[in-house]
Amino acid sequence: MLIMRIFDALRSTWHYLLKFMIIFAFIILIIPSENINPSSITSSTLAANTAYLRFNWVAWEVAAILEEVDWWLSSLSKSGASKLALTKTVHAFLERQWQLIKLERKITAEYARLPQDNYQPNELPTELIALESEFDELDVIQRQETPTVERILSNQISQILADEGFARPQMSNVFPPVTFRFSNPPSMMIVSPRHKIEVQNFFSLRPKLPVGERVQIESTAEASADISALVTNVGGVGTWPTMVMYHTNLPYLLDTIAHEWTHTYLWFKPLGLRYLDSRDLRTMNETVASIVGGEVADLTLMRYYPELYPTPTPLPSDVTPTATLMISYQQEETFYQAMRRIRLHVDDLLAQGQIKEAESYMETERQILVERGYNLRKLNQAYFAFHGSYAVSEDGVATVDPIGLWLHDLRQQSDSLKDFLEQAGEMTNVEDLLESLNE
Repeated sequence: MLIMRIFDALRSTWHYLLKFMIIFAFIILIIPSENINPSSITSSTLAANTAYLRFNWVAWEVAAILEEVDWWLSSLSKSGASKLALTKTVHAFLERQWQLIKLERKITAEYARLPQDNYQPNELPTELIALESEFDELDVIQRQETPTVERILSNQISQILADEGFARPQMSNVFPPVTFRFSNPPSMMIVSPRHKIEVQNFFSLRPKLPVGERVQIESTAEASADISALVTNVGGVGTWPTMVMYHTNLPYLLDTIAHEWTHTYLWFKPLGLRYLDSRDLRTMNETVASIVGGEVADLTLMRYYPELYPTPTPLPSDVTPTATLMISYQQEETFYQAMRRIRLHVDDLLAQGQIKEAESYMETERQILVERGYNLRKLNQAYFAFHGSYAVSEDGVATVDPIGLWLHDLRQQSDSLKDFLEQAGEMTNVEDLLESLNE
């Protein structure tokens, strides 16, 4: 009986693996098309200048898929732990991650105190050696526990998605499967024209590039053409398995995991297949993923981690979400309100052909934000081009782009999260969105 069950499981697995290979082939086909405008001289120059820094997607995908298969085969005979035990494992993992961050900061501070003129690597202070040893021991435990926590969070989100109607008929499996890897996602180089805010090109570079190297890459790119460049981090990438950065905040992690899963779900829909076709479609895709990610994260917190689920603060009865866009900027601005105000003025200046004035204005505003405690390294056209793909800010206030409000309206009109995602996934332009709202 047990042999038959394992055989049936394996047969189902190979059915899944075939689909995985289709996904993998799709990834191989689309990754070389990272450059939105590869035929231009500018694109060729930028690609050549960053070739030595490019992230190796194929190697990462092959290793991640092999790990996925190995994990599945090794877990066939394992029994599940209790819900309480699983949540404790996740909490312990997040606490270790926070301890690692604090230790790393202490180690960095201790090295900064060492005299640089007679620094001897083999004669480190006892306190520093002890800190590094503690870090290494904790890091080993964290790495050992990482696959377990990845699986726990994937399964919890999968269950939420299944309950929301995303499971296959007569099966409990969600497709594409929810699976991710904690990793350092590649850095992204975003390129925009100077005369307008638009993603012209983007390149995936090695993770965790030092700030000095980022500045050099940006300066070289901007000196080679009339463009604005930014090298920035991302919280996750919608490959399969998806990539998610290490973090200590569980709501953020759940949101990111669900957000990136939504991108893989949309691979099989027109909206996902046309991701690179236009700025509007990228904005729609990213905003849909943000809406789904936030909603799934909330549902996961409520079920598995209710102690972390925030109690919402109700708005006054005479205030609507749209009305919050009209906040007086004489009051203390949030970061997102400041970004919207700056973006609106920059758009006006660029529309009048005042490029240098717009760039000077962004730099002045950036310095003000830094003084207020927001460590914004660079604010330029490329920054707004990249972050403008997300038409909903973290505090729920829409950005300049109205697509965010429209998609939120569509979600409110939809009977379920699945209906919303299915309807949005079939869209190929903004007109489709507006037609859906008018139906």
